[in-house]
Amino acid sequence: DQDMKHVKRSVLLWYSPREMYELVTAIEDYPAFLPWCAQAEVIEHHDDGMTARLTLAKGGLRHAFTTRNHHRSGQAVRVTLIDGPFSELEGTWEFLPVARGGVARDADTSACRIEFDLRYAFANAALETLISPVFDRIANTLVDSFVQPAWPALRTVLDAMGRSPVKLVNDTHWHFDHTDNNQQ
Repeated sequence: DQDMKHVKRSVLLWYSPREMYELVTAIEDYPAFLPWCAQAEVIEHHDDGMTARLTLAKGGLRHAFTTRNHHRSGQAVRVTLIDGPFSELEGTWEFLPVARGGVARDADTSACRIEFDLRYAFANAALETLISPVFDRIANTLVDSFVQPAWPALRTVLDAMGRSPVKLVNDTHWHFDHTDNNQQ
């Protein structure tokens, strides 16, 4: 489909896969750290996940959409559209454990790589014109939006390392359009 949009992001974090999985699946908390999310509710819990409804409100726009979220505890979330302003919406969050010296297999390791993949298209040209500029920005910064609430815990870890002078910094995640976590 030529109108299908695709966002793919990967980031390494000093959080366990389980911690990031729990942040992503805590739907009711979204309005506290996602500025575009006016309301978030779990409509129904299932053995393998949930049905949830999010209300997007930004720049005078307000649209809600419902998704069926399939969970693999501590490992992944697969999101599929039920209803809303999209003709298609499907996404995957994968939380891959990372250990020093290689990849680990435990969701409780101290670091993880998040792999985020989202594909979406709007239901019609009018919705595309109206919502796309806002939703495209949201989709492209979604992973960063989930990293931000995890930042205070990272600050605690860094503070525990002591106040010795830093000898090496290896920053592998930077974008020209945002540097929110570089403020401190």
